[in-house]
Amino acid sequence: MLVAYGYIYPLKNHNKLVMCNDSSLYRFQTPYFWPTQKWVPEDSDYAIYLAKRNIRKKGQLEPYEQTHYNHLHEWLNHKWEFIVMQATEQYKAGRDRNKPDRVVFDCQERAYWMVNRPP
Repeated sequence: MLVAYGYIYPLKNHNKLVMCNDSSLYRFQTPYFWPTQKWVPEDSDYAIYLAKRNIRKKGQLEPYEQTHYNHLHEWLNHKWEFIVMQATEQYKAGRDRNKPDRVVFDCQERAYWMVNRPP
C-alpha cells in the first residue's frame, strides 16, 4: 500500500507501483509529494512535467506519456507557450543542482505522477 499511494517508490522499475518480494531497492518520498498534502494535481502541472521530460529526453517520452503530451497540447493549446516556458525554466533550474540531487528529485517527481496519472 505504501508504494501504491506514493509514500515510497522503487528505484529501478518506475512503472510498477507494487512492492516486490525480491532485492529491489525503494526510497521514501519527500513529504511535499505525499498524498496527505491534499495537493490536487492539475492538467497544467502534468503538462509542465511532461514538457520538462520532453526537453530532458529530447522527445523520447514513453508511449503513454507521448499520448498524454499530445492530448494536453491540444487541450491546453491556449496556454501552451506558458507551459513550455515554465518547463524550460524548471529544467534550467534543475541543471544548476548537483547531479545526485537532480536524479533524486527526478525520481520523486516521476513517482508522484505515476501515482496521480498512471499509464
